[in-house]
Amino acid sequence: MISKYYDSIAAIQVIGGCMHDPSRMDSDGQYFFSEMDFCTDLHKVIFGAMYTLYNSGVTKHITREIEGFLQDKPKDLAIYKANKGKEWICNTYKTVSGNGFDYYYSKFKKMSLLRAYDECGIDVTDIYDPDNILDSDKKQKQDKALDEMSLEQIADLVENKLSFVRDMYIDNYDNESCQIGEGVEQLITDLRKSPARGYTMYDSYEDVIAMGARPGKVYLRSASSGTGKSRSDMADACFFSCSEYFNDKGVWEKLYNGVPTLYISVELDIEELQTMALAFIGNIPEDHILEPDLLTFEEEERLKKAVKILKEAPLYMEYLPNYGLKDVENCVKRNIRQHKIYNPNGDESIKCVVFDYLTSSIRMIEEISRGTGVKVREDQILFLMASKLKDIAVENNIFLLTNTQINGKPL
Repeated sequence: MISKYYDSIAAIQVIGGCMHDPSRMDSDGQYFFSEMDFCTDLHKVIFGAMYTLYNSGVTKHITREIEGFLQDKPKDLAIYKANKGKEWICNTYKTVSGNGFDYYYSKFKKMSLLRAYDECGIDVTDIYDPDNILDSDKKQKQDKALDEMSLEQIADLVENKLSFVRDMYIDNYDNESCQIGEGVEQLITDLRKSPARGYTMYDSYEDVIAMGARPGKVYLRSASSGTGKSRSDMADACFFSCSEYFNDKGVWEKLYNGVPTLYISVELDIEELQTMALAFIGNIPEDHILEPDLLTFEEEERLKKAVKILKEAPLYMEYLPNYGLKDVENCVKRNIRQHKIYNPNGDESIKCVVFDYLTSSIRMIEEISRGTGVKVREDQILFLMASKLKDIAVENNIFLLTNTQINGKPL
């Protein structure tokens, strides 16, 4: 039975076009043919003979050679004679001029593609429905669309349908893209009410570039060992949570963030973090705090005030030396539950998290290797951890600051 996705007119035009110009059967990539392109036995026999003869070196009078070629092929010869092949070839050669070959070839190959999908059980009637004889408007639109589409576009349409099914039922993915202008008016209205400006950061340059510490975002710094990563982190943690600090101009400066902040340390213990915080708030050399005899009278007074400011600040610290992926998430969620402060707008919990710093731990390596069953490189581990931190920031609508250590050596 001939498939409904077979255009006999297009097939005859293609065969006739190749009779007039056999070079169209060259294997140069401009046109390509397959036995599956033809559905009727006569078309298969005649074109198959032409194609074989041409690619065997017969370049002239191919149609005259067909009967001789079929002599040792009884089955094909019987089909040829039963369908008056010689007469069919003469009529086709006379009626087909070869003009418009590209149009008919394109339609011919499109039908081959649709037929292949249909035979695999895939419904392609939304692209072209040969059984439609009543809805002339639909037929006209589909004919026009089919003429304008390329083979690749047809294949993309079908594959997108199959991908959607896989996304929904295999990969459990139900996200959809949207037009970029969708909801943009509401976005502008929301931004007028609440500009996307985050909490003020200590470094004025970074603050301007990043538009502050924005909830739902992760900022990652990278620097070599001994360059002050932890001190920079502590400066920001204090800037987010403390009420004031002694600036480089020699005056106490008010700070207006005042948001609950969590500092997670993987190397420094609580006492080390405390002296670091006091040194920043009071603008005092940390070695003077560690050796009180070195403190000047002015530094002694600033230290007393720094102690008072630090005790009143909603700044919380946790030491997490050998952590896994889940440990960081649990730590953040636990602190969000435990630490809330009251402000006129209601209770507030942790808004900023400083994670010092992003590195691989024995526990994390074991956890990931056990989960994947393979040995994972350190860069892959850090990538997974960075992705996890991003998820934590988005899910809890908090700002998260972290950093990595680089070796500082040129490549």
